[in-house]
Amino acid sequence: MEKLVSIIVTTKNEERNIERFWKSVKNQSYKKIECITVDNNSNDKTKAIAKRYSSVYNKGPERSAQRNFGASKSKGYYLIFLDADMELTKDVIKDIVENFEDNIAMIIPERSIGNGFWQEVKVLERNCYINDRDMELPRVYRRDTFFRLKGFDENITGQEIEDLYNSAIKLGKIGRINNFIIHHELIDSLWLITKKKYYYCLTLRRYMNKSRDLSKRQAKVFLRPAFLRNWKSFLKRPGLAYGFFIMRLFEGFGALYGLFKGKIS
Repeated sequence: MEKLVSIIVTTKNEERNIERFWKSVKNQSYKKIECITVDNNSNDKTKAIAKRYSSVYNKGPERSAQRNFGASKSKGYYLIFLDADMELTKDVIKDIVENFEDNIAMIIPERSIGNGFWQEVKVLERNCYINDRDMELPRVYRRDTFFRLKGFDENITGQEIEDLYNSAIKLGKIGRINNFIIHHELIDSLWLITKKKYYYCLTLRRYMNKSRDLSKRQAKVFLRPAFLRNWKSFLKRPGLAYGFFIMRLFEGFGALYGLFKGKIS
């Protein structure tokens, strides 16, 4: 008997992404899928578009609470937590169901694409993380495991997936499929990249206190093993490599400022 898979996507003003996302879900070769959108008070057409493809709920204030709420409304044996700027290749869900076996969670590798200088810089960075177990994180959980872990920490925004992963690895085995999610990189300015890093690091201290070893490995600005393994990719695109250096510096400043502001608030 085929098991029900619940896909939960969180949104806020995602009208340019949400239809592409749900169309990629509807085009899956595995069909027993429950579709749930949890929106955070969008003021564009996100909800109207999402209603064509999924159940739609409204919940805030942030992604962790949205994801937990979506899980509480779901009925699936497997729960998948995704973002609207993603696109599933057609056999992703089939690959998950057929290969879950005795795992408690599964990693779906992500391949980034983008146009424009800063998007291409981010693509260069993100594609270095393929097959890196410190950076590839599970987005699929068996239902009983997810609720045993009590879901996402609603006091963390930006590292909530890492935080849950750090708890999950203490319970059992984490698997990985071969089919990819396509991640559309859409932030196209250095200022917005830095601002996003600042915002996500307002709750970084809580994550660091809960997941010390993993957070230390992830905190390396330039000397992550993933970057060193992919040194040829940087040599092939020296302009993007220079942009990568600048971007990581600005992200570092944003992270430190966010960490400081989070501490004093």
